[in-house]
Amino acid sequence: MDRLPVFKALGDNTRYAIYLELARASRPLSTADIADALDLHPNTVRPHLDRMREVGLLDVDADTEPSAADLAWARGLVEDPCAGPLPASDPG
Repeated sequence: MDRLPVFKALGDNTRYAIYLELARASRPLSTADIADALDLHPNTVRPHLDRMREVGLLDVDADTEPSAADLAWARGLVEDPCAGPLPASDPG
């Protein structure tokens, strides 16, 4: 997994708060659950979830609920984006 897009995605404060909320949850959370927990409107949360899904942080389970989201790496679907050494930067 390329980590740069993950770190860029988590560089947004709202997105990082959503990430933490999902990471702490004991079950998948819906968009409404996340919005309520963070005192945000669901329409504010949706694009952040979309971006997190694009970079591989989320797995959206449309079988149980169209807006249910869970951290994919927490379920073993992708590796923890923060684990392991960072690649050496290119000085060029």
